Amino acid sequence: MQRKIGILDFGYYHPDQNNSIELLNFTFDFVKRLDEQGFSRYWMAEHYNDFCSWTNPEILLTVLAGMTESINIGAAGVLIYFHQPFHVATSFKMIACLFPERIDLGLARGNIQPHMVKHLTGNSKISIRALKNNEKDLLNYLFNNKLYDRNGQIVPLPPYGGSLPNPWTLGSSTKSALNSISLNTNFSLSLFHENKDLGSFHKVWLEYNEEKNKANANHLAGNVAIQYTSISDVKKLKLFAEENKVSYNDKNSVRIIGEPNYCEDKLNQYFELFGAEEFIIQDISRDFNQKNETIENLLKFI
Repeated sequence: MQRKIGILDFGYYHPDQNNSIELLNFTFDFVKRLDEQGFSRYWMAEHYNDFCSWTNPEILLTVLAGMTESINIGAAGVLIYFHQPFHVATSFKMIACLFPERIDLGLARGNIQPHMVKHLTGNSKISIRALKNNEKDLLNYLFNNKLYDRNGQIVPLPPYGGSLPNPWTLGSSTKSALNSISLNTNFSLSLFHENKDLGSFHKVWLEYNEEKNKANANHLAGNVAIQYTSISDVKKLKLFAEENKVSYNDKNSVRIIGEPNYCEDKLNQYFELFGAEEFIIQDISRDFNQKNETIENLLKFI
């Protein structure tokens, strides 16, 4: 089975080492390198936290797609509860037409800090229940060629006849996995958004693939997202672990953080355990040199 490695980037800078502008400039060179070296995807998260270099990555992913040749570029994911589905659909439909077959649109059900709700939606309070249909509405806008409102007026979503974004649903639970099948989207299983042991995540993956077979939905792709940081200098590794409050070279951790040989062995074990052809790597390091070292380590899997 061919092995693929993609990257998920939260866009966090390190306030003691760099700033948001420096991280953006690093990202441009970083993604071009990923493209040249054969990585499968580069996904940008949408977060509204301290030390973010971007919030909504829509503009950036367009720029990055234009700077690269073959790597898939995408948002992973759009916080669908806090965006107007029509706007997301029109933007990603245009981007996908400009860069055919290379744009991924990940849908995430994540929440945000309460004070940010008004800034994103214009309302101080928002009913999550009222937004449960946002996923279906967005996908309907994307894949229904002729839409009419309740008054019979056509809803324009140009351009027509071009490529569409590859839809993904992101999640950590069986419920999220089965929802992706019902929505007819690809599925990315995150091993770091819920506090579970590896066996529990593996069970979700098995149930997902079993249900996908039952639904004759094997045209849908799936991958597994993990946190992975490889650091060869033991002193730097210890400092990194202390700063981020994580263990390293830990056989019992779901994360893969440690020296290169440990990281390689454990990722090989994950490939065999899950039987997935693609893993998405979220490197928790904010140090540019360390991020480059992790990429060098991952080249052995491509």
